[in-house]
Amino acid sequence: MNPPHVVCVSADDRSLYRFRLPLLRAIQAKGWRATAVAPAGEYLPRFESAGVESREWRLNRRSLNPLMEVKSQVNLAGTIRSLRPDLVHSLTLKGNIYGTLAARIAGVPRVVATVTGLGSYFAGVRRTPARCAIASLLRLSIPLADVTLFQNRADWNEMRGMGVSARRPGIAGSVGVDLDRFSPERFDQNDRSSRLRGYEIAGNPVVVTMASRLLWDKGVREFCVAAGQIRRSLGNQVAFVLAGTPDLGNPNPVSPEYIKSVARSGDVSCVGWVDDIASLLAVTDIFVLPSYREGASVSLQEAQAMGLPVVVSDVPGCRELVKDREDGSLVPPRNPAALAQAIRELVEDPDRRRSMGVAARDKAVRNYDVRAASDRQIRLYQELIQS
Repeated sequence: MNPPHVVCVSADDRSLYRFRLPLLRAIQAKGWRATAVAPAGEYLPRFESAGVESREWRLNRRSLNPLMEVKSQVNLAGTIRSLRPDLVHSLTLKGNIYGTLAARIAGVPRVVATVTGLGSYFAGVRRTPARCAIASLLRLSIPLADVTLFQNRADWNEMRGMGVSARRPGIAGSVGVDLDRFSPERFDQNDRSSRLRGYEIAGNPVVVTMASRLLWDKGVREFCVAAGQIRRSLGNQVAFVLAGTPDLGNPNPVSPEYIKSVARSGDVSCVGWVDDIASLLAVTDIFVLPSYREGASVSLQEAQAMGLPVVVSDVPGCRELVKDREDGSLVPPRNPAALAQAIRELVEDPDRRRSMGVAARDKAVRNYDVRAASDRQIRLYQELIQS
């Protein structure tokens, strides 16, 4: 009998590569077959380089054109049918909508969906036509999954409020962090100044970093406004770093013009996408994520694993990961003044930064180990495949 075959489907090749490659490798280490399916992008070829089979899904992530969407659905169903997997695991909003349906069309015996967050369409309070359309598609697709995993309870409650039902809902929590790679002990702090110069930061300031896809609903504007407020009073005692690039496949990307204007102001070093994010976090003193909504932010978990105090919005996907005043600070979303105040308190209190950082690392070691997270996921696959 052939070993089980698991296919992971996502509408974002970068997220699939960054957050699910350890799982796919763990599946292979068990002697099973694993395949990644995602739209073509910079990261899809990296799966093959990492020894993981991959297939392209012809999808325009921003499209709501019905004809293009039908073509994407047919392409995905055909790809899955050709792979003949035992289980399909769909991820991301569009990946869940189309992946569950495509898997059932292709006759896949078992389907798992993970809601990694409700995305930009649900970050605001207004009921837009696109949001209503997506809610209707979720009501159609999510019941097709044997198991639907949510990264926080608030997302499940909101989806139930939209009339979405799930056969077997569960809270997945963290997808895991490589605690060996994201460890402060890996890095020699004696060469901090030279590594800071690589990010165009002179001297030895307190470094405040935000690392994220550059979307408005990640709180990019709030971060940049807060940076300006703090720099006007503290000057070069503190440096702000914004790492990431606009996600043009998302409906709400930050404009390149805005990033250029922020860089020209001199208040924030805009360093673009950083592949080795652990190296940036190693020269960071405070991590900030003023997002409007998250699933269970992996970048936040990585910062905690690096022993950093964090300042994050008091919203779903962040508040579950941070205990206010113990390992970080929770602030109201969309509030640059409150964000600036919380950052400044940590900038001016190194002892508090250290104690929060120790608590953050301890939490990561207890809760975020990627090996444990992958083992849990594979046990679920095994249970479903054998049932």
